Amino acid sequence: MPLILPRPGRLAAVNALRPALSLRFADSGILDSRISYSGGANRTYFDASGVLQDSSTNAIRFDHDGSGTPLGISDWEQRINVALQSEALGTTWTIPGANTTITDNAGVAPDGATTAEDVKHDDAAETVQQTITATDNTVYTISAFVKQGSTGSHDFVKMSWIDQSAGDNGFEAWFNISTGAVGTAQATGTGSYTASSATITDVGSGWYRISATGQIVTGQTDARFEIINTTADGVDTAEATNSVFWWGLQAEIGTGASPYIRTTVAAVTATADVATMLVSAFDFNVNAGTVLFRGRTSTLADASTHKALWNLSDGSTSDQVWAHIEDTSDKITASIYRGGFQMNDRSVGTVSNDTEFSHVMAWAANDGAHTLNGETVRTDTSITIPIGISDFDIGHRWDNSSPINGTIALIEYYNTRLPDGVLIGLTA
Repeated sequence: MPLILPRPGRLAAVNALRPALSLRFADSGILDSRISYSGGANRTYFDASGVLQDSSTNAIRFDHDGSGTPLGISDWEQRINVALQSEALGTTWTIPGANTTITDNAGVAPDGATTAEDVKHDDAAETVQQTITATDNTVYTISAFVKQGSTGSHDFVKMSWIDQSAGDNGFEAWFNISTGAVGTAQATGTGSYTASSATITDVGSGWYRISATGQIVTGQTDARFEIINTTADGVDTAEATNSVFWWGLQAEIGTGASPYIRTTVAAVTATADVATMLVSAFDFNVNAGTVLFRGRTSTLADASTHKALWNLSDGSTSDQVWAHIEDTSDKITASIYRGGFQMNDRSVGTVSNDTEFSHVMAWAANDGAHTLNGETVRTDTSITIPIGISDFDIGHRWDNSSPINGTIALIEYYNTRLPDGVLIGLTA
């Protein structure tokens, strides 16, 4: 049988749908050798078996959810865990009422080691707490891993970040570890709570990671990180019948709980993730292109900065193409610079915290477009193509700012401006 080749026009159409660069992080679990990566010191991630692992410096992390489903690469800004003895509540942590029993190394922790602390209160007025020197007028996120303890089923636990001297003026949040639901979350006194920041995430084997964000009253730097096994939602009464496993406590400047950072006698810094590649490493078209992105962010409550999905640039703000989550609206903006601002179209929808989304951006001269999750394509007919593009930054801007603070499952680059119908199909 003779070989039948597609007509030239059809062949060109088929080739146009083949990405010139395909980074399928979630599917492959492999780092493309053309990517330069640094950072990741003192970070952790969940492997395909649902076990928490320690990362090595300058070794990218392929993260997974509690069921072992791959999420892609983890990309975060620098964070510091200032809560000491994050896995040893019998050291540095205090028990003011003296009627709480902490049994060290009583259960298997998320990392597979038998280091979980079994906490049982013996009367109704108990807490476990640590005093921490905080930065004034600064937002902090507190987090911990929790699980039903050794003595029976228990429902609610509480975490709070308050002014040590006043025992108030911060924020507090309750979590139901029987149902996996966030309970009451609120400011206390003259402190503040970041709306909708409280989260509870199933990380497998009965463990949940809980977190909340806010700050103590301005002018105070003596913070108290406090935990209680409570009798119900919205109350401070300690439950004196059943215990709870606590492990991996973290307090950090910033919005959203970053990947867990272990501490012992001192605060520990986890370095920023920086992944980038040169456009000379793939078939880059200086006149047109399309970039498809799939991933998620964990820091939408942070209204102080954009979250970059990716950034093509000349190594400066002068000439660049980039897509980012808006700092205050949670919408995705597609931007092109040619010695100045050229395109800024917000998508119809918004993204949600810790929820995967798909976005695609396409451009050619006077022909820009982008869409989120298959929604109506937004277009722009006043596009001037940037020049001198040399770098492709992944999950951050050209100067390593505006990190996505989440995971990246896929990035693909097509060296043509794909049609609007194809853009919808790629993201639906």
